Amino acid sequence: MATGPLNADEIEWMEDVLMEHDSEDGLIDISELDGLFTAALSSPSPLALDAMKPVIWGESAPDWADPADEQRFNTLAARMMNDIAERLSLYPEQFEPLFGYREMDGRELLVVEEWCFGYMTGVALAEWPELPAELQPSLQAIALHGDIDEVEKLDGMDEIAYLQSTDAIQPAALRLYNYWHGKTDAIH
Repeated sequence: MATGPLNADEIEWMEDVLMEHDSEDGLIDISELDGLFTAALSSPSPLALDAMKPVIWGESAPDWADPADEQRFNTLAARMMNDIAERLSLYPEQFEPLFGYREMDGRELLVVEEWCFGYMTGVALAEWPELPAELQPSLQAIALHGDIDEVEKLDGMDEIAYLQSTDAIQPAALRLYNYWHGKTDAIH
């Protein structure tokens, strides 16, 4: 791989920056940013980082106290995008969405919603054309966790159905990427 993934300190720093500059209409965490980047790179016409900045920061871009922080954020974001692009296109077996975790009742629980909301934001920003019917379930697997209108469906799921729905996200993202980028295994 040309750049490789960000390390834990870099991810934590980006997470802190996103939380510090959190706005009502911007992204809330690194998982949501990862989902946004994945959808933007998967799009029929991939989006550049500059096109995503209004979505990342919302209506009020950060007033960077130190220009070096802005440069560092942009550099790390570009590296993150490059890593996602490499994994999607060259190393799909290594592609893993950057989901979050939350501890509840002494158990560590997987949190996929932020990533899925970021992905669906990227789909809307890139204005994806309608998918063929056989790929609609792939987008729906992500939208189930990334669309506010789907919350009732999630609330009605038992634990096994919920876990199956979260397991479907990563292969769905790969199928959608493959479809838009002309790879032959898009639907399988």
